Amino acid sequence: MEQYDLTVNNSWILLVHKSVSNYLETWPGGDPSEQIALMKLKSDLDRLLLEVSFNEAMDA
Repeated sequence: MEQYDLTVNNSWILLVHKSVSNYLETWPGGDPSEQIALMKLKSDLDRLLLEVSFNEAMDA
């Protein structure tokens, strides 16, 4: 499996989190492994959002 590093900003994290969450909520069915991968991605994005919130609170 390849590994990639991305540099993103807070807006990107929020936008992608909303998109993935919405897609999972309206899951049309299909390949279960895709749904599992999206659930893992959402979990990772949840953690990133917590980090963003923490960093914003520290900057305030």
